[in-house]
Amino acid sequence: MPYYRYVAYSSNSKAEDLGSMEFRDDVEARAFGNQVIRDLIGTRAEHYYGWALKIAEGERALPSIPFVPAN
Repeated sequence: MPYYRYVAYSSNSKAEDLGSMEFRDDVEARAFGNQVIRDLIGTRAEHYYGWALKIAEGERALPSIPFVPAN
């Protein structure tokens, strides 16, 4: 199974390396990424406003996921 790396970043070049995990496919990796975003926004929404999550499997990048607070 492939390993996916997660990095949260802001528009002003701040970044937080969140580590990597093994998943069966891109669908599972993105679902986990969405959960990470929900957890981070739930703890410090104002800090993560405007951030996005980069997910990569090796050199292949998946589309970034923006941090959007739940309404």
